[in-house]
Amino acid sequence: MIKLSEFTVQGGLFNAIENIRPLPFLGDGQNEVMDRLLILQYGDRSVYYKMIPLTLAQIAEMAVMLNGDNWNDIILLNGINKSAKSVRTITETTINDENRINTRDDKNVVSAFNADDLIVNDGMLSNGSDNLNGTETRTMTDELTDLTTAYKHLSLSAKNNIMNVVLKDIADFITLNIY
Repeated sequence: MIKLSEFTVQGGLFNAIENIRPLPFLGDGQNEVMDRLLILQYGDRSVYYKMIPLTLAQIAEMAVMLNGDNWNDIILLNGINKSAKSVRTITETTINDENRINTRDDKNVVSAFNADDLIVNDGMLSNGSDNLNGTETRTMTDELTDLTTAYKHLSLSAKNNIMNVVLKDIADFITLNIY
């Protein structure tokens, strides 16, 4: 069995993760630190044998696909400073003014069985108008959250918690749960 500390020597797993999806806790020299923390905390675990032939880029792609949204949600759940949000509000007003005038003349005609002439039997003449007026107002709000700014405003304990969750998710994905 290959240990995680031996398996991740071939390159930077967190560099591969950052290439797939930039995360606010990666970059600026943090990738190497995260690699060392992964080895320090989980290096004695045995790597799942199906992971061995895969490259770190392939493992990173699968790990981000499985956990990437969860990692972003953890940042958002730990509290967001209002400066991390960008809000755009659009108000649209539509005025509808429609006038319809309808005239209808219905006649029921009959003829005798041996005559070619048609005679008006009964009928109906109707006139109507529809006036539709109205105003419709719609408001649309777009709210964008910058995860990097949100992460920078978190407390140190919240940042450490997020990094520990990421390290545990990666270790659980790559290794077996036994030692």
